[in-house]
Amino acid sequence: MRASWSKPVARTKKSKGEVAEIRFAAVAIAYGLALARPWGDSEKFDFITGRTRNLWRVQVKSTSAKGPSGGYAVNACTQGKSYTEDEVDFLAAYVFPANTWYIIPIRALRGAKMLLLHPESRRSSGKWEAFREAWRLFT
Repeated sequence: MRASWSKPVARTKKSKGEVAEIRFAAVAIAYGLALARPWGDSEKFDFITGRTRNLWRVQVKSTSAKGPSGGYAVNACTQGKSYTEDEVDFLAAYVFPANTWYIIPIRALRGAKMLLLHPESRRSSGKWEAFREAWRLFT
């Protein structure tokens, strides 16, 4: 079986998240970023990444289902609570079908619990489009 970058090969929600985390790690390393993971599953973030003295906590989220509005919904909270700047610095949202990342500073979320992303529209001026493939924010 050949894996596709546009579709998660995993079957459960948890394993799809793990596939997104592996993809995040691969892209971060390709950009020359240092990468570390917290021990266990107790932290609100999945990775620590950055360069030299600038390190950030990153929560990775993913989606593969297009909603009725044509956008992809991404859950931007944990257990119904928004992430805070005390817990996480960035949300990295991956849209499987578009093979597209959104690198969003937590402060930009302003308490949002759900994001609607439109990676297939090159003309979109949606709220989150400034963060599409914004890996530069880690440098």
